[in-house]
Amino acid sequence: MERTEPIHSAKEDREPVRVAIIGTPRSGNCWLMHLLTRVYDVPGLFPSVPANVDWPRLPAECVLILHWRRFATGLETQLATNAFRVVVLARHPLDVLISALHHTLHYPKEDWLYNEGGTEEPIRGASPCCPAFLDYATGPRGSALLSVSREWWPFLPSRRVRYEDLVADPQGELERLIGALGLAARRPIAEVLAGSDLAGLRHLHPERKHHFWKGRPGLWRSLLPVCEAGKIAEAHAASFRELGYRCDADASLDLRRADANWLQLMRASLVEMDRQREELRTRLGSFEDIGPIALDVARGLRRLSLRYPRLSATVKWLIRSGAYQTTAGPTLESA
Repeated sequence: MERTEPIHSAKEDREPVRVAIIGTPRSGNCWLMHLLTRVYDVPGLFPSVPANVDWPRLPAECVLILHWRRFATGLETQLATNAFRVVVLARHPLDVLISALHHTLHYPKEDWLYNEGGTEEPIRGASPCCPAFLDYATGPRGSALLSVSREWWPFLPSRRVRYEDLVADPQGELERLIGALGLAARRPIAEVLAGSDLAGLRHLHPERKHHFWKGRPGLWRSLLPVCEAGKIAEAHAASFRELGYRCDADASLDLRRADANWLQLMRASLVEMDRQREELRTRLGSFEDIGPIALDVARGLRRLSLRYPRLSATVKWLIRSGAYQTTAGPTLESA
């Protein structure tokens, strides 16, 4: 007898994957997104704030990152309406703030939380023990950033992830999270973890390689003496208490040694920044023979390509296919 019922593929039968990672910036959000997108073989999105999410046009399956507070925003309802499972990520508050400080050297204007409580501009080039950083860390900006993980932490305990646990046992923690999400993995965990260390992430994202810094839990203990660490912890007592972290500073660390440790870390960053400057100078040198007017045109085309990516893709295709020829200077691709 001929079979008449429809035949569904395994892909059609499986439950759609929609996961929202919500946490304070510099808590390992991008690493966790990378792991989950590989586990489920779905795209990753980084809208950061709800206003950047085009909810009706989201992919059927995706993992996205949001840095946004939980209360009085309607985000919780929006996520539920769009069938997102929420994962909340936390990291030691002092490691978060130190990482944000280093981040400003390479990305000074992230506009996290639409600059609620201030910006990172006052701490660019500062050190962890200087007054500028301590004011930032104990003030409204530090409070706004740390509030993200703290407010979402009680949401669903089984889907909490601590950065420190993920570093200590990435396979075990990822397996636990997959079970809590109730979505079967589509790729072997060992395969997912291969090449997902810091070096692998920098290689995969060369345009954002400085986003992945040390990834070392407890780094703050070599940079903040007891007095300075205590001031910050006191200002954020709720985050320490509710997220379950301690301010166990190194009693043997003094200001002189803390500053020396920071300078040692900065040397590597400054050397890398100098190398990148030389590379950029070399690349710009190749444009000298086309003259200032053509160079201005190239820069303008580059700005347009970033603003209108679909138009840029169409123009690139036309040029590659030979449908449109130009001798007016560099293409969008080379600009």
